[in-house]
Amino acid sequence: MDYDQESTYFNASCIEYDVTDIFQVLVDLAYEPKSTLAANVAWMKNKKSHELAKHLAKYDPFAHTEEIILRTAFGFNTLGNPLLGQEHNVDYIDQKVL
Repeated sequence: MDYDQESTYFNASCIEYDVTDIFQVLVDLAYEPKSTLAANVAWMKNKKSHELAKHLAKYDPFAHTEEIILRTAFGFNTLGNPLLGQEHNVDYIDQKVL
C-alpha cells in the first residue's frame, strides 16, 4: 500500500477467482463498525506516530520540508494538511468518529 495527500494505491496479487473475495474483505474493513478497542488502538497508534515523527525530525532537518511546502501553497486545507493529521486532533478520535 502506498499513499500520499492526493491518492492511495493498494496492490495485491491473487488468483483470478479470488478477486471478488479480496474486494469483499476491503469493503468489510472499510465499512465495518469500529469497536471501542479498535478506536483505542487507533488513537494510541496515531499518538505514537506523531511522537516518532518528532523524535526522527531531531536528526533530519529536512524531515518536514514537503509538508511545509504544501502548507505554504494550500494552507491548512486539502493538500496542505499533514499526512498523519494534525496532532491536536488525535485526542478527538473515538469509536463514533471512526
